Amino acid sequence: MYEKYIVKYDEAVKQSFNNIKEIHSGKLKFVDTGFNVLNSIFFNGLQTNRIMIVAALSSVGKTTYVGQLRDNILSLNSNIKWLSFNFEMIASDIIDNSIVSEMSVDLKTLYGVNKKFTEKEIVDLEKKFTNKTQNKNLDFIDVPIDYNLIAEIIYEYWKKECLPKNLTLMYDIDHALITLGVNNDSETTKVENLMKALNIVKKRIASKGGHCIGIVLSQVKRDLESKERISDKIQHYPKKSDLTYSQALEHYSDIIIILHNPSKLSLLNYGIHNYPIYIKYKENVYPIVYAHIVKARRVDPDKVIVLLPLLSLFKFKEIPADIFTETLTNKFKNVANQSIIEIKK
Repeated sequence: MYEKYIVKYDEAVKQSFNNIKEIHSGKLKFVDTGFNVLNSIFFNGLQTNRIMIVAALSSVGKTTYVGQLRDNILSLNSNIKWLSFNFEMIASDIIDNSIVSEMSVDLKTLYGVNKKFTEKEIVDLEKKFTNKTQNKNLDFIDVPIDYNLIAEIIYEYWKKECLPKNLTLMYDIDHALITLGVNNDSETTKVENLMKALNIVKKRIASKGGHCIGIVLSQVKRDLESKERISDKIQHYPKKSDLTYSQALEHYSDIIIILHNPSKLSLLNYGIHNYPIYIKYKENVYPIVYAHIVKARRVDPDKVIVLLPLLSLFKFKEIPADIFTETLTNKFKNVANQSIIEIKK
């Protein structure tokens, strides 16, 4: 009875070296995220058969960040099929955001608030957008469903859409708390069962020689905004325990990235290194968003990525470490005495 569950040592060694050979030959590739700093922290891209958590306080931009990851990955990697579970937004709204990001036109302009497009201009815009994104292998589910059905759909979708063509399946779930429960589950039980189900699916796909990456969006506890945390610089940075329902999310995930915008806490400087709060870029001042990698299996965690949020275009711009370090020597302050750096690249 137990034999069918056993993986022999020799089989594991053989699979390991098969993977190594496929990586060196280019058959098995890490997933290029389009974010150079994020890529460099991992393996010049993301390793497959992983579950990633992206979390933040409300309105920091986690949906925008994951949306940009999705657009980048689909445009840079030809072997990806993406299934997006968006329970907060409808599919057409997500496409609107992608149009804004791809075409560098703000949402008010897109919706004709200030000036109406002619029919020809709309047709031309559609052609330009679809030409840019014609190879996107992206499908949506925008009706909330329970965690068992999510897991079943992910596996069946991989089996039908990815397995025959040896494609890597990527999926995102925005976000964990909107997933439906079963039999009056509590919120804690619902999140825990969702993560258990996703972990089982990951294992099932990997056992068949397949590849997948899941991205789950989640909230951060309001404790991060407490007076005690704000007054103690050591506690400015988010931790794994700051995740809402952190135990289940931490246990079943391979990567956890927490986005944090210190300007929302009215800090003068951020953390024990007195990092700046704002960036001046192209004559405009933006709040800095720090992406803290608080968990990362098989690579060093506790890395911080500096992000410039261009949220009107549904984009983030990474600030490379050397440019950030260089600008720290030229900090200045605004009228509220908060620290600012200026970048020109």
